[in-house]
Amino acid sequence: MNTDPPAPAENSWYYSTYLADYEPETRSSLSIIEIGEKAPEIDLIDLRTGSRKTLSDYRGRMVLLEFWITNCGYCIEAVPILNELAALNNADELVVLGINTIDSENTVRSFMLRNKVTFDMLCGADANINEGYGIDAFPQVVLLDAAGVVSYSGRLDVQRIMAIINKGKVDDGL
Repeated sequence: MNTDPPAPAENSWYYSTYLADYEPETRSSLSIIEIGEKAPEIDLIDLRTGSRKTLSDYRGRMVLLEFWITNCGYCIEAVPILNELAALNNADELVVLGINTIDSENTVRSFMLRNKVTFDMLCGADANINEGYGIDAFPQVVLLDAAGVVSYSGRLDVQRIMAIINKGKVDDGL
């Protein structure tokens, strides 16, 4: 072992020294799906039933998608709010779905039990779903109308979401 190594060159610790050897990481920035866009299809496992579910299974109903991960404090805080939204609305009119494409099924099941989740959870390792919806942070929600078109996207703003849901019920004559 050399206990008296020569001093490094003055600029050797700067990243610019290594630009010829390494490419800097470039991150594409995603933008959440916009209002008025048709929602991309989802095909994931329903953790309550074990069956595969697609968005097409919910046509004719409004669908609130919450994209989340288990190690997210805001996602944990959202559970009681989403439980209440699901309980306040008839399942024939509005379906609340948790979407997790990051964590394993066992981890999501454990989260559901620990946090007393009452709405449906769809799970599966399909990163294309998050990309298709422009999800790069958690939690994010997307509200779809009965035809599968985005009515709202962004953070969990219950007042705005409820206003859109109630307007949709009036527009549909419910």
